Amino acid sequence: MLFLGQMLGRTGRSVPRVGQLLARTAARPASRAAPTNNRALSTRADAALLTTTWKTYLATGRGCEVLFSALDANNDGRVSLAEVESLVEVVGANDVRVEALEFLSTAASDQELTLDDLRTWLFKATREDDAACSSNADLRTSYEARPDLGSRSKQETEQATHAWNKHTMSQALRRMQYAVRGEVVMKADAMQEAGRDITFTNVGNPHAVGQPPLTFFRQVLALTDLPAEVGVDHPKAGELFPSDAIERAREMQAGLGENLLQSPGTGAYTNSQGVAAFRRDVVDFIEKRDGHAAHAGDIFLSDGASSAISNVLTALIASDSDAVMIPIPQYPIYSALIALGGGRQVGYELDEANGWSIDESKLVRQYEKATAGGLRVRALALINPGNPTGQVLSADAVLAVQTCA
Repeated sequence: MLFLGQMLGRTGRSVPRVGQLLARTAARPASRAAPTNNRALSTRADAALLTTTWKTYLATGRGCEVLFSALDANNDGRVSLAEVESLVEVVGANDVRVEALEFLSTAASDQELTLDDLRTWLFKATREDDAACSSNADLRTSYEARPDLGSRSKQETEQATHAWNKHTMSQALRRMQYAVRGEVVMKADAMQEAGRDITFTNVGNPHAVGQPPLTFFRQVLALTDLPAEVGVDHPKAGELFPSDAIERAREMQAGLGENLLQSPGTGAYTNSQGVAAFRRDVVDFIEKRDGHAAHAGDIFLSDGASSAISNVLTALIASDSDAVMIPIPQYPIYSALIALGGGRQVGYELDEANGWSIDESKLVRQYEKATAGGLRVRALALINPGNPTGQVLSADAVLAVQTCA
């Protein structure tokens, strides 16, 4: 995205105010009283509205219109820098990114912001990851340099008059960051295309770095996909495939056709929780491994871990006060989907000196801090084996998580 100063144009410079904002915030206690001497905030109710809406925006990317209306004291469709500063005073400058404060400091004192201008300022003020600081032009250059992108039609610079643009799109999506597919990977792609030897470890993709596939799985999948007459029932199937692969493919085809007139193999829709026969296989595995009862009706199959994580977080996050505790470092799908769903991330630091294990005291401390701040901690994510850290948690560490839960 363009820097706000570039978008608005700077026609002059005022006396720097960032230091004043920071000083006023530092001097104010944690529970900030609403300022009463600002023309945009005539009552404590105004300040309370700004605080509540700001928290909503932090979690969901929604609420810009409410903030704008609260700041627009004379209802003229524009807000002054002084009115934006009143917002910073209420929420605290420490909760606003430096580049957004710098804009308030360096823009002309008579500069006014439209609703779209405020959206852009809020995006910069609340972006969470320092790694995402490249300009829009740099990111676009990196993206378009990807060798696997393919040809694209020529597109003009995005215009705000388009029905769907950076202002009207989901701001939660706009602010969401997913580092394993982000700028570093795009630059690595370009470097590889230029002849550099790059080993990609941003995602678990063993075949891409030379690991041979597991033959049995490929054989079973091939036979399951094929119609029976040219697959498992073909007279020469035994010459091409081992008997255990043929037997398992027959079982899978039978399971796929349990509730149909005939076994269709793959390609037909199934129960929303997954094929019943396959869920019974999962039940058998759990009962043998863990020694307690499991039930097929409680099992949900997914096409990979990412979609399962998305489903769980979608069900858990019901409001912008709902939070999920996640390990730091973590695989970034957790933070990305929490942001997209409008929830709050509560990180708990892993203990690097102790093999990236879990510190129960840190868990408790982060939980108590979150709940004291008005958040509802709905879940705790446990990544084991660790990603990206690679450790396997000890039994004591897992029990520590169980104790906190």
